[in-house]
Amino acid sequence: EIYARLEKKTRRLADTARTVWGDRADVVRIGSLMSIHPKGDDAQSVFAHWYSHLLDRGIYVAPSRFEAMFVSDAHTESDIDKTCEVMSAY
Repeated sequence: EIYARLEKKTRRLADTARTVWGDRADVVRIGSLMSIHPKGDDAQSVFAHWYSHLLDRGIYVAPSRFEAMFVSDAHTESDIDKTCEVMSAY
């Protein structure tokens, strides 16, 4: 049951990230792990700007585009809602 919950939460986050980034990044998700890989020559600065956008709004994600993000069962539906909302506002 826990794996199904994790899968659902992470899928929501990845789907939101795919919508926000479009073809400007690859969003990879496997189970409760996900990562975002911006494309292009300015990928590092684009990721840094996105990371700061989230961090300034209380959302903590992996600080490097080379790291994976982990969703846990401790993340509530409210946490996921807020994260999706902040990502969508980018």
